[in-house]
Amino acid sequence: MAIDEITDLALINIDVKGLAPVSWEPKEPKVGQLLITPGGKTILVGVITQPARNAPKKGYELNHASERPSAYLGVTFSAETSTPVIETIELGSPADKIGILEGDQIIQFEGFPVSTVEALAEFLTKRSPGEKVEILIKRGNEEVKVKPILDVRPATAAGSFDRQASQRDGRLSELSARGGDLSQRRDNFPYVLYHDQPLSPRLTGTPLVNLQGEVVGINIARAMRHRSLAIPTLKLDRVIEKLRTEALDN
Repeated sequence: MAIDEITDLALINIDVKGLAPVSWEPKEPKVGQLLITPGGKTILVGVITQPARNAPKKGYELNHASERPSAYLGVTFSAETSTPVIETIELGSPADKIGILEGDQIIQFEGFPVSTVEALAEFLTKRSPGEKVEILIKRGNEEVKVKPILDVRPATAAGSFDRQASQRDGRLSELSARGGDLSQRRDNFPYVLYHDQPLSPRLTGTPLVNLQGEVVGINIARAMRHRSLAIPTLKLDRVIEKLRTEALDN
């Protein structure tokens, strides 16, 4: 009946009776909250891995438009594992200056255990450029403690293309695809929830549900090996209203 290109959602009309309406929860789930996706005979379980935000299109992931400067370590992580294993180090970055090496695994940040890349990213968002932080690294059979001074992320104009980001995104997608099929469209969404359910692209369009059975979002894409995206219900209300209006006009 109507299509919303921005969110990749469609409004359809089917002749079915006896369906029970879902319970809509407009409040966004918190990082670490356990969520479920029902899919026929399959039930997927996972957690919210980072705060809701936009899913930029390929080559724009490194852009930051914020009044608060983003703290910058200068590393990228391997997509082969969800743990923060360093794949590359940018020349002249805080990580480079302190002697962090490719293949190092970050296991603690300021004394707190770090088991995923998302957890490390969450710690970094709470820090500011110029701060000295203590990081514990696993290097082979050894543990090494380093204290880099975080820098300001190199300026990239908001909304502009970044070649390095594009190359990294392409590499991550290639590696992620080895862990299962990815959605044909998996980026360039204005506002989404990030969770770690291994969602099959065939299960996109399914509800993302909390433990009370309330729908907190609609799954929209399997983006990476450990990243699926869902549009939160707070945004869905506006999209559904827009689709209904378009359907009536047509």
